[in-house]
Amino acid sequence: MNNSFIPLILILATSFIIYMIRFSKGSKNSTSLITPPVKPSGPVVNDKLIIIQGENIAKARLAAKKFSEAYKLKDDGIKLRLTDLGDKKQVVTFPFDISFDAFCFAINFLKYPTDILWAAQITAWGTTRIGDSWITPEIAGEKAMFYLPENDTEYDMVLMTSSQNVLYKLGFSKSKAKQLPDFPEQPYHKPTVSLEQIASLPFEDIE
Repeated sequence: MNNSFIPLILILATSFIIYMIRFSKGSKNSTSLITPPVKPSGPVVNDKLIIIQGENIAKARLAAKKFSEAYKLKDDGIKLRLTDLGDKKQVVTFPFDISFDAFCFAINFLKYPTDILWAAQITAWGTTRIGDSWITPEIAGEKAMFYLPENDTEYDMVLMTSSQNVLYKLGFSKSKAKQLPDFPEQPYHKPTVSLEQIASLPFEDIE
């Protein structure tokens, strides 16, 4: 072998090793953030809801499946219930509930699913509770809307608009919600589809 190629090979090998180390650390960090769940013995009443707007049902199903597999939700008895409303609009609900941090990760993942050509708008709703990740006592019990900013440059957070139109950033590497001085990019409004409206529609459970 020509000796001139040896430094190039060493550089490429070193770069690959560094990449693999960073990738493996990132994967571990993303899954370890989720609050250890308690396996449900049956359906759990909750108001968490995610609306996917702008992609077909096949892509929405694939994105939901990828999230479930990435976070091993099946092992925890958690299901994503996918309801197709037609006109490139789907609703994701959680009949067995899901921890608040996993809910926020789902919102982020469905905005940026891996290996899918995707241009959906993601908006979610839920009620904050004492003990939820990032949620301080002052903002517990708030009905809130969740989304990603139009010009996102961070990719590891979600924005939360409270029912009082106070804006918070839930940074995945932070321990508490950060109140932002700006008026919300998306002012709070109730879900455009209610759980009652979709209760009688056909659905599929993603595990």
